Amino acid sequence: LDAKATVDANALIGAGVIRRGRDGLRILGNGALTSKVTIEAASASKPAAEAIAKAGGTLVLPPPPKEPARKIGHIHERNAKKKDVAAKAAAAKGAAKAEAKADGDSPKAEKKPKKAPAGGANATKA
Repeated sequence: LDAKATVDANALIGAGVIRRGRDGLRILGNGALTSKVTIEAASASKPAAEAIAKAGGTLVLPPPPKEPARKIGHIHERNAKKKDVAAKAAAAKGAAKAEAKADGDSPKAEKKPKKAPAGGANATKA
């Protein structure tokens, strides 16, 4: 490899260091760099970037990817709205129960009288 030329995936393929650059070149911080070199890569670890800078070289990375047009957070927003509606309905139901209890119209107060057992102790023999 020529230290004066830019080192990228194509240069490494030509030198026989790698076979193919499928997902781009990732630079890791193992080993030592002794010459000033310009490297174009898809990504690099922090130790690798520091080693390149320490040797006086340059690391060229692509710009960060753009945000997707549709954010995944829309699902969380929809679920939060459903929870809010359910909480408001529960609060309204609780308020209605409290109001009915204050008025004395509680469902527990309206108990039906129990029926006498069919063949119990109070039944008369014929």
